[in-house]
Amino acid sequence: MNIQRRRALLLLLPTLTLLLGGCVTHTLLITLTGESPEITWGIEGDSLDVFDNRIQLPGNGWAQLEHKVGEDSSGNLVGSLLYQARTVVNLPHPISPMGETGLVDVRRDDGWFYDVTTVTVTFPSWKAPERYGDPDAHVPTEILALEESGLDTTLTPEGEEELHRIKARAGQLWTVDRYLRQMERLVTSELGADADSTVVRDAVSRFAPVVRAYVMSLQGDAMDPVDPQDVSLEWYPELRESMITAASEVTGLPVETMAAAADSLDEEYKRWVDLEDDTVQLALVMPDAQYRRLAPDPDEVSGDTLVWNVERERVADQQLQIVAAGYTFSLLPIALAGLLIGGVAGLIVRLSKRKR
Repeated sequence: MNIQRRRALLLLLPTLTLLLGGCVTHTLLITLTGESPEITWGIEGDSLDVFDNRIQLPGNGWAQLEHKVGEDSSGNLVGSLLYQARTVVNLPHPISPMGETGLVDVRRDDGWFYDVTTVTVTFPSWKAPERYGDPDAHVPTEILALEESGLDTTLTPEGEEELHRIKARAGQLWTVDRYLRQMERLVTSELGADADSTVVRDAVSRFAPVVRAYVMSLQGDAMDPVDPQDVSLEWYPELRESMITAASEVTGLPVETMAAAADSLDEEYKRWVDLEDDTVQLALVMPDAQYRRLAPDPDEVSGDTLVWNVERERVADQQLQIVAAGYTFSLLPIALAGLLIGGVAGLIVRLSKRKR
């Protein structure tokens, strides 16, 4: 399949209309036509990462086919990247956390009467609640109950504004928890799984007052309070030096080593946040299969094209594995078997007639 046809198929996929609701659309397209499968990864959107070609793909299993910047039908500036896989077995794909690898595996098994092609795509869990905490854990239960019941839509404008303010304060508490967890991971990532728990606690105890003092500085004072809705929750530039210093002191490792590890953890979190606005989908073109075994069921089916949407919630705390098997019956063995059965049946009939 040439680049033009591949791009046309990517653009014609039904779910690409979801691009209107997000910054970037990632489409993993697996086409099972011809002798060998073809796998491409298309990325399109208005993110600076797309314009600057800063999206990194893991390993040597991919080759970049093109990088374009242009306008969509509405005149908006968009960028697009197109990669092609060099292998179809245990191929790493980029929608996965740092340190873990998502995999694409396409295998064919030739049988006597049918051939089966099995596609397995694994999206590993981001373990988001474990790594970053639960934002709702700091929201008052009565607020959560109000939203779950739908009664928040009946609030007055003033009540709705206060609800958002309460949730913004909860967001600040969650961010404190997130950075303390980040300190724990920073120490354990460098010392390994056998890191002394007292060292980890020491690092957190040194860093916690810094974080809490920074939160208090964001709140203003009684004379001039700051609305929590106006406060960003991205504090890493201000906390970076204190975090790195505390981690270096308790571990005895160089500041440069801890700085690189801390920056990597912060980049990992940003990738997780980016997924909230991105559309991620798997598209599988399986034209010749007479029978398909799919798990889970695709979100959309258009002719021979099957599409799964990978929402952030599906990979937040559990692995998502998509398996599709297509069975193609081989006519020649079936025809030969039919001839053999017919010949044996004819022979039996002839023998029975001779006996009579």
